[in-house]
Amino acid sequence: MVVLQQPTDVQAKLAEWRKHKPWAYRRFRAIEHLDTMLVMGGRTEEGRLNDVWKGQWKNHFRGGTFLEWECINEEAKWSKRCDFATIVFKDKGKNGVGRVIIFGGDSGLTDADSSDMGDVWRSDDGGVSWKCSISCALWDARSGHQACLVPSKGVRGGFHRIVMTGGWTAGSDNGVQVEPGRFADVWQCEDSIGKTWSMLPPPPWNARSEHTMVCNEAGVVVLCGGMRSMLGSGLLDDIWTSTDGGYTWQEVQQTGSRFNCRRSWRKIKNKRKIGIKT
Repeated sequence: MVVLQQPTDVQAKLAEWRKHKPWAYRRFRAIEHLDTMLVMGGRTEEGRLNDVWKGQWKNHFRGGTFLEWECINEEAKWSKRCDFATIVFKDKGKNGVGRVIIFGGDSGLTDADSSDMGDVWRSDDGGVSWKCSISCALWDARSGHQACLVPSKGVRGGFHRIVMTGGWTAGSDNGVQVEPGRFADVWQCEDSIGKTWSMLPPPPWNARSEHTMVCNEAGVVVLCGGMRSMLGSGLLDDIWTSTDGGYTWQEVQQTGSRFNCRRSWRKIKNKRKIGIKT
């Protein structure tokens, strides 16, 4: 058996960071908000959370940069949850600070007590205050879904349409028992607040959750990986693209080395290039 260990200097840096970080250990949702990072909600061993933290990049006197964290809302109006979806409208909100939208998620007290949500909330002041756009959207309540902004039809250079894909339900839809399972559906919203939704044609890809999805500057949506079941080979390594904002999809025929099947991973977007990060 081979045991891989992190270099000593990396362990030391992690130990130092853990000593000074202000927010509790968690599986959380983070999003880039203008020149800051927002950490919202998530789950710990004790349960779900609904706090909001803002990380501001600062220059270190010894060189390099670091994130200085501040709690901007100890208990947001939306219920404690994890595995929700988030997007940011950079040209909306008060005084150009952008509009943050969150939707869905698992608000159960523990993993054994999952309760999926179908509500949508927005913040026009960087996560300090929140308003409910809709308490029960047209799509089934879910968690582990993904969303991104895509160009609106007829609008050049504007990313004004929300597209949401996949996710799963553990069997409780806002308190009502439903059949557990994953979704293979695509939904869009064009009102910039997440209130009015319509369903797009059924996609050819398998039902999944905890996948990743991103839209590049050319307007191409890329959907990758995720989980299709809890048993056996339930992880996916396929890649799909859409050039019309989620109406039609084409599978990318991969050549050479493929990335390993995975879930709960992240994407990195840089102009027209898209990378992945485990």
